[in-house]
Amino acid sequence: MTNTDIYSTTSGFFPRPKNLIEAAKEIEGLQKDGMETNNKNKISNIISKSREKILNLQTKAGIDLPTEGQLVWDDLLAHPFTKLKGAKMEGLIRYYNTNRFYRRPKITGKLKRNGTIIHDEIKNMIGLSKQKIKPLLPGPITMKDLAEDEFYKSEKHLIEDLSKIIIKEINELEDTDIIQLDEPSLAYNPVKEFYLDAIRYISDSTKHDVIVQTYFGQINDIYPKLLDSVDGIGLDLFWPKNWEAIKEHGCPKKLNAGCINSHNTKIEKYTRVAEKISKLIDGCHLNTLYVCPNYGLDFLPWSKMLDKIKLLEKIKNEVKSR
Repeated sequence: MTNTDIYSTTSGFFPRPKNLIEAAKEIEGLQKDGMETNNKNKISNIISKSREKILNLQTKAGIDLPTEGQLVWDDLLAHPFTKLKGAKMEGLIRYYNTNRFYRRPKITGKLKRNGTIIHDEIKNMIGLSKQKIKPLLPGPITMKDLAEDEFYKSEKHLIEDLSKIIIKEINELEDTDIIQLDEPSLAYNPVKEFYLDAIRYISDSTKHDVIVQTYFGQINDIYPKLLDSVDGIGLDLFWPKNWEAIKEHGCPKKLNAGCINSHNTKIEKYTRVAEKISKLIDGCHLNTLYVCPNYGLDFLPWSKMLDKIKLLEKIKNEVKSR
């Protein structure tokens, strides 16, 4: 029916298995002290087994491009910022318009990497998998928006340093082809032109394909410019104008089609979702489409997460059969 290549992937965050939750509670959060050595050693075996569990359930469900699950991340920012010099973690603050909270980083000096950010967990995950793994990092715009800046004063300078950090991290990753940059702020707050310039700079400066994952809103106004800036885009398709943006402009690159709702325990009817995606493919130019959740699955109870994961394979196969 189409020349579009159709695959399945996940969107990053998974709920933690029960034993990892209990271990994290004992040390009051995996990022409370920046994952100090004694804490790492205390739960390293639990983390390894939990990571393997997350990989196995994705493999069993037929996921083509699995993710690591961000199991040692307390939230989107805590893990990356505890790996940086020039920042410290402050108190909890609401995470966008959700019922979740995140620990807000405070930037007190020039930001530099203090070692690598995600290299170790991705290396460990690759050792467990016969498939390619899709690493995840927060993008520079979201990192800037959700942190408190007491040093840079200039948004541009802060975003420039964050972008350089991200580029170094990505270019040191091995045995991976696609990187996901989570940028919910692009759909949640007004977007300035130099924000897109920064994203283009990262994409142009890395050897991997960069997919910018957006969620919590619609990006129809900036969709064409963002499409020109990266190797792929992730869209939350529970916002109608995101469908309209794809129909109008197509996606001659990679598209993460967020068609499973991670914020709702209701299980979608896979035939209905497949029908909508099939019509989208027939109506516009799509190169490579990944069926995926609209964002991380950690909002869901474990059993519902499993149901949603299994649904992705059904949707993919149904779309291919039409």
